[in-house]
Amino acid sequence: MHARLIRVIVGFLVFILMTGVAMAQKPITADFATGFGDYGEDAEIIIDQSIPAEGTEYVDSACVYWYSTDTYFIIDLGKVFLVEGITLQVDNNDDYTLEASEDGDEFSPLLYISADWGETLFGMETISTVPGDPEKVPEAVIEKTRARFLKLAATGGDQAYAISEVLVFGKEAVATVCPRPVMPEK
Repeated sequence: MHARLIRVIVGFLVFILMTGVAMAQKPITADFATGFGDYGEDAEIIIDQSIPAEGTEYVDSACVYWYSTDTYFIIDLGKVFLVEGITLQVDNNDDYTLEASEDGDEFSPLLYISADWGETLFGMETISTVPGDPEKVPEAVIEKTRARFLKLAATGGDQAYAISEVLVFGKEAVATVCPRPVMPEK
C-alpha cells in the first residue's frame, strides 16, 4: 500500500510538472472513453488526468491493458478542438497509433508511437509531443488537427499492451463558415 501511495504522489507531481511547466494551459477534459475488444480495467482510466510513475507495471490498476491488436479505444472530447499537443503513457515496448476524427466515422493518423522511444526499460513510458515537456520525445510530432474523437490502438510489440493516460492539449475549434459569394452590381 505504501509503494502504491508513493507511485500516485510521484505520478501527480509528474502530471503537475508536465501540464504546468510544459504548457500554459490545462489539458482538455474529455467527455468519455470507450474500449472495443477485450481489455482489463475501466476505459475511463485513460482520461482521468492521472499519470502513474514511469516504470509502473502494465497490469497495474492505474492502467488499461489488453492482448490483441484488434482492441482499440475511442476518446470523445465532447466537441471539436484544435489539437495542438498530446501527452500519453503507454507500455514501453510496444507500438501504438493515435488517430483523429471530427465525426467519429473517418479517422486520420495523428501520432505513431514507437517501442524504441523513451528512456524507460520496463513498464509504462510517458511520451509527449509538447515542446518544453520533460517527456517530449523528438520523434513525437503532430500537426495541429481539428478533432472531437481520438482512436488509440496497439500495432505491434510483445502482445501485452497498456495505456494509462491520454492528455490532449489545444483549444476549442472555431466553426468554419464559408461566406455566401456576393455578386457585383452591374
